[in-house]
Amino acid sequence: MQHRVYYQPYIEESHKDLCKIYWQRNTDKKASFTYSVPEIAEKFNISKKEIPQLIRSGSYLLLDDYFCLGCNIQRIVRTRSELRKQTKEWRCEKCAFSWSNNYHADRQVREVLEKQNRTRLSEMSNIVINQLNHLNARKTPKPGKLNIVDKYLLMIVLDVLANNNTKNIVTLINNSCILIDKKRLSPSLTLDIQILKRLHTKNLLTINYQESYRPFYINEKGDLEIDYKYADFNFSYNNEQLGVLTTFLKTEDAKCELINHPEFSKWAENIIVHELIEYLLIESAYESLYPTIGANILTVLKELAINYSLNNCYYAVWSAVQYSAKFFRKGANKKHAANTIVKNIETNLEKLKATPYTGKPFQRHNELSQSLLSKRMLDDTFGIEDCSFKLPLKFLLKNCVANINYNSIDSDIALSASSANTAVNNLNIGNINILNHQKHSIYGKLGSK
Repeated sequence: MQHRVYYQPYIEESHKDLCKIYWQRNTDKKASFTYSVPEIAEKFNISKKEIPQLIRSGSYLLLDDYFCLGCNIQRIVRTRSELRKQTKEWRCEKCAFSWSNNYHADRQVREVLEKQNRTRLSEMSNIVINQLNHLNARKTPKPGKLNIVDKYLLMIVLDVLANNNTKNIVTLINNSCILIDKKRLSPSLTLDIQILKRLHTKNLLTINYQESYRPFYINEKGDLEIDYKYADFNFSYNNEQLGVLTTFLKTEDAKCELINHPEFSKWAENIIVHELIEYLLIESAYESLYPTIGANILTVLKELAINYSLNNCYYAVWSAVQYSAKFFRKGANKKHAANTIVKNIETNLEKLKATPYTGKPFQRHNELSQSLLSKRMLDDTFGIEDCSFKLPLKFLLKNCVANINYNSIDSDIALSASSANTAVNNLNIGNINILNHQKHSIYGKLGSK
């Protein structure tokens, strides 16, 4: 079983050491832990009864390949006991409640329904194969005819998901990007799926259905649908064509073309919004709260994503969750407490409009490392390392600056750029290195309107 340990922000070193030893496994025995609970208690001179609470408050275990059957959120466990009881047939508390109310079905009924669905798929196998063959037979556009966004998305998939021979890609569910210290395609599984679906729709990826029928299922209307998490794809272009595209995307012409493309600003916004959604879900899950990601919360997250750096956005989301968690601990209904999160974020947004957050800077959550999509589409284009975490998207798009040396910019001024009331001209142009390409319109003067 793959698993990763994460620790709460600002945890004390002694507390962190306790959590590390608690979760440490023997390398030769997958199901065996290095230290027993009595041994840990003796080592840290504490009672055995204190250990579970200390572990719950200081760390949690994220299980790879264990996703909620309803919403695909990744499984988190907080003790060894929870880990031993974990099964693949898992729904989070929110989805389990919804599923129970909607279907009132036990395990036997679910198995019957799944068997019926498999039977229908088997009966329709010839139709399914014909449809897939028809999809794969579509004409592939010439590499030079692709729009710049599709070129970037294809190369990012190549970099993250391609097997060694680059003939095909690993499935999202088995993707090495979900493992610690590996590349992440995008901030969220939802956006990963959108990328693969877009490339497949444009026939830049073709489905390799001979490997497995698992990605295909029949919906209630009898239509074939594809589960892109499990779909196995081949690249439509050969290695030479992919190599030419990769080389082109490293040029300044590619960056200029991308930033001037009508879809660029929307993709930049989506990247940051999905980062905020994932951060919100993780922080909420730690407090056993499960907010619904509906229209209201998306609206406020989009406003944050456009007008403020992720550093400020983290503050708005984190403090909102903490207020709701405190409300829950005082005896409020869990669902009601979760529903207050969006209101708290809106309140924090109003505070940011009045005064930008200038407290202790946040860092990227250790569970949400920067995705390759963010690095290629944002950092490489604007020339700033982790630019969305340091500067607002609105500021970056307005000025279209490349190769800013962020370290040379005063940190207080950079933070104040998150304020809509701060004049961009406050930045010291003398401390900024701007690429001088007269033929490219994207490199305007900093502060120009």
